[in-house]
Amino acid sequence: MKHLVLLGAGPAHLQVLREFAAQALPATQVTLVAPSLRPMSQAALPGWIAGRRSLDDSVTPLAPLAQQARATLVEGEVASLDAAGRRIVLVGGQVIEYDALSLDTAPAMDRDAISGAGEHALFMQPTEQFVRLWEALLALAQQRTLSVVVIGSGIAGVELSLAVQRRLGKRARVALVTHGGPPLPDFPSSAQGRMHRILKRRNVTLFEEQGVAIGARQVMVGDGMRLVCDAPLLALPGRAPAWVDASGLQLDPEGGAVAVGPTLQSASHPEVFRGDDDPATLATNLRRFVAGGALVTAKTGGPALRWVDCGDGDALVSWGAWSFEGRFVAWLLRRHDRRRAGAPQQLPAASLVAASEVERPENEGHR
Repeated sequence: MKHLVLLGAGPAHLQVLREFAAQALPATQVTLVAPSLRPMSQAALPGWIAGRRSLDDSVTPLAPLAQQARATLVEGEVASLDAAGRRIVLVGGQVIEYDALSLDTAPAMDRDAISGAGEHALFMQPTEQFVRLWEALLALAQQRTLSVVVIGSGIAGVELSLAVQRRLGKRARVALVTHGGPPLPDFPSSAQGRMHRILKRRNVTLFEEQGVAIGARQVMVGDGMRLVCDAPLLALPGRAPAWVDASGLQLDPEGGAVAVGPTLQSASHPEVFRGDDDPATLATNLRRFVAGGALVTAKTGGPALRWVDCGDGDALVSWGAWSFEGRFVAWLLRRHDRRRAGAPQQLPAASLVAASEVERPENEGHR
């Protein structure tokens, strides 16, 4: 009997488990390894922070899903991965050997990316730790007005700053430090301009400066500016965990993730898969690999929709050079999260135009 290990409980593996529940893998033992039995996805985190969702509505209980998929559930964190020996060692010493392995683990944040961050900052990853510490921050906000500084320019940082402002309101002064450059730097200019206006309307102070150092009750940015800060929250881009670096798997030189080819197989070890961008193809190829069948190529196409939760029930979405904003977009975001488990979705822009405000790309008209 083949042994397939799903390492991590990210949205891709949740969808894979649902597909395995619908049609079991014959002659295959499936094991899901996750650091938490009730993980909260990155997509659910802003709504929970903003107070729009309860904790129970924001987490995914893995036990019933694993049971439906006929998978063994193991709670644990990875200590090491030996790709050559097809061997995983968990913290605590448990050893798991595999015939096929799929990776969908949360990125790790560099605790030394900014001087003083490891000592003073609260990191968004791992999510389980952030959830515990956020409750303490809420209790502190009941005692006095807080100065909160979020550092990070991507979706996670923008969503975090807006959600914190929404939840704490007048009990906090929230600033977003982009660590240099505009918010949402990989979005089109139309979406960046829209986000500038959203942050201003939501009373989030924006500093397009580099975060230099974090100290006790202060964050130093740019060429010496000091921001009073009771709670520095870091949402910087993450990298693959340290055990991936030491695994022997070939890595993408730019992002540090495991390098994969068109069939989502590792470029160096074909029994290892990573398909967080295409869960449907991942499920198909895992099924075919353990059965000895021919694999399919991952889907490619036009630009994917990218979503930003604006904290108050609105959302922003970018599609190519276009951007859209409004409560209907937020409804689509919630539907997207429920039905696609966080996978990228490609829809025609026309389906959004009629129901939400549109921001045209610069070469099509106004910003």
